[in-house]
Amino acid sequence: MVISMPHLCAKFPTSSGVVTIRGDARQATRCFQIAAQLIVDQLDSRESQPVVP
Repeated sequence: MVISMPHLCAKFPTSSGVVTIRGDARQATRCFQIAAQLIVDQLDSRESQPVVP
């Protein structure tokens, strides 16, 4: 398997020959932004649990 991150593609052998899968830079960026926001929302518990001195 060969993966090229700058070109957003992966090549791998199959019984029919070499297959190339290509990605979309805009979609990859948007997916990363959504995933990063979900992680931040899960880790930020300040709103749900107030600090009591």
